[in-house]
Amino acid sequence: MGNSKVVGHCHICGDFGPLSEEHVPPQRAFNNMPFVEISFTQRLALGPDDVPDGRKRQGGIRFTSLCRQCNNDFGSWYARAFIEWCYQGMFILEKSGGNPRLVYAHDIYPLRIVKQLAVMFMAINSDRFRLSDTVRDLVPILKNKEAKGLPDNVRFYAYFNMQGKPRYTPKAGLYDIARRNMSVFSEITYPPFGYIMVLNGKPPNSRLFDITHFARSEYNERRTSYLDLPVLPTHLGIPGDYRELDDIYREEQRNIAEAIRQGIDPNTL
Repeated sequence: MGNSKVVGHCHICGDFGPLSEEHVPPQRAFNNMPFVEISFTQRLALGPDDVPDGRKRQGGIRFTSLCRQCNNDFGSWYARAFIEWCYQGMFILEKSGGNPRLVYAHDIYPLRIVKQLAVMFMAINSDRFRLSDTVRDLVPILKNKEAKGLPDNVRFYAYFNMQGKPRYTPKAGLYDIARRNMSVFSEITYPPFGYIMVLNGKPPNSRLFDITHFARSEYNERRTSYLDLPVLPTHLGIPGDYRELDDIYREEQRNIAEAIRQGIDPNTL
């Protein structure tokens, strides 16, 4: 959890006071490695082969956003089940060589997992995120560990992830012209999984697997769930972008060729 001298509003309960550091995902869910601290805007500008340049921090990716009480409560109620889920996911990826072709069984506490996900998304967004019409009803659900369900219009999606860069995308909007879909969502990607919290509309990609039904379980209900999760790479910092490297490079070459055709120096792109 770590110590912090930052004072502000807790991103979940809204209490004003000292804020603690929340690991996203939990530290024991493989989030204990050094990382380079850069902004969301800087991450968007990185190419697939670029190495981020910034302040290096030890001990895993974390956000100073929760009061100590919320951090302690949610860590006790939800984090352990989420860590177990991540270990199962990593085992499946390793067993399948990173390309699971079968629908594997996950022996999990679904409600605890989806609530930990909600905590993580609240942590990476601003402290005013909790006040939005879509999200405000989520707070009492999180504060009562036995409470089931989710607010209307809030849905969660998951995918396996082993290639690319971690993503921490606060609330964003993406319009898909081909599907005529405006998706408002937030994204967290850290192996072995990536997650999308959809706040309005459909998910930004039709391959994402809907796990919203996890919220219908009881707190102490352990269930064997068969989940057909896709394996998606995140080579760019662009939210909702799951292109393979070859597709990214081909698009880059097309853009360069078009720039030259128009008499534009491609180095200025």
